[in-house]
Formats: sequence, structure tokens, C-alpha cells
Amino acid sequence: MGKLEKLNENIESLRRHLNVLIEKNVNDTELLLVSQQLDKLIVEYYSIITKKSAN
Repeated sequence: MGKLEKLNENIESLRRHLNVLIEKNVNDTELLLVSQQLDKLIVEYYSIITKKSAN
């Protein structure tokens, strides 16, 4: 499995987890941490895509 595929899997997993937290009305640091982790993975994903398209 390539790096993009693995990143995509991790993004989808965190996104599902974040949605579960939201549905449970979790409003604490766990929600913030998961959201920040998701943001970080998305930035990494798009950084790789941008570099590939530039080549």
C-alpha cells in the first residue's frame, strides 16, 4: 500500500471517529485533538498531491 493510500485510510478513519464524537455531543479535549490530527493528515495528503502534480 502506498503512502497516499495509507494517508487516505487514516483520514477516513479519523473522520469517522470525529463524527462519532460529534454525534455523542463530546465537547472536550478529545474532540479538539482528533480534529487537529485530522487537519494534520489532510495537510500532509494535499502536500504530497501538490508535489506529485508539480513534477
